[in-house]
Amino acid sequence: MGGDTVTKNRIRSVNRLFLLTLCIYIAASFLQVPLKTGFLGSLLLSQGSLALPSIIWMIKERISPRSFLRLRKLDLPSILLVLLLAFLLYPTLTLINAVSMLFLKYSISSTLSASSSLVSFPAMFLTVAVVPAILEEVVYRGVLFHTYRQHSIWKGAVLSGFLFGMMHANFNQFFYAFALGFVLALLAEATGSLFSTMLVHLCYNGFSVLVLYAVNYLSSKSESFAGLMQSETQSGVTPEMVVSLLPQAIFFAVLAFFVYRALAKRNGTYELIFTSLRKREKRGSFRKLITIPLVIGTVVLLFLMTINELIAMGILKA
Repeated sequence: MGGDTVTKNRIRSVNRLFLLTLCIYIAASFLQVPLKTGFLGSLLLSQGSLALPSIIWMIKERISPRSFLRLRKLDLPSILLVLLLAFLLYPTLTLINAVSMLFLKYSISSTLSASSSLVSFPAMFLTVAVVPAILEEVVYRGVLFHTYRQHSIWKGAVLSGFLFGMMHANFNQFFYAFALGFVLALLAEATGSLFSTMLVHLCYNGFSVLVLYAVNYLSSKSESFAGLMQSETQSGVTPEMVVSLLPQAIFFAVLAFFVYRALAKRNGTYELIFTSLRKREKRGSFRKLITIPLVIGTVVLLFLMTINELIAMGILKA
């Protein structure tokens, strides 16, 4: 009973932390214009405002970051399996993103593309790939998931993934970030280490930056390549493209499952993870993770996501 009370209080505490983080995150976004932070400065300010409340919360709760965040070293075979898992999951995440782009207008890729001509590759890689891979993992798979998992591993993975998607504040990123956040939470559980999720996060964000600069470089060297890329961008995603992505996404997702299972067995977490999935829980137990601050934060983010989409559709002006 005492343990249940502690878990319940901790869940309430991190849900209040989530709402506070959202408020600070929004306030920081309004400071970007008067402070004239620029693109990279804006990203660093956003990341700092996201992580700082969690760091202060751990200090206030007298929590050891190393044990609470599970900063455990990975052996080489586990690292290789994590990298393979990241590779195998990419087609599925690409499919999810493509499906959402059939219906949604807002996309952050155009902002990154426009800024890449003004920012060096090392600076962009550090700001877009390295910093988020560390700070976002500390918040979502560290503080949030590690707290929610004490109630339920799978429900905790769903909720922390949902919040990860929502905090991107646009519908297009929400869907694949939700899926990625769910998988990363289960990866943290399988390896018992936050370093595994940081590695995957770094791979995905770093790959996006690398592709962006490679495309820009090739476009500057070849007018025909530049024209081809412009044509591809203007044509957008089509249903035919989505259908063509489906077979490989399913195939690689199946392979990813077997790699994940091997990873969990290697780290001695397989029985815990899959036993908890088979275990029957009381109906409505998911509600124990939901509190008023969490609902308020979700409503605010849903409003912001709707505004961003309406602006992208030209219905509202920025």
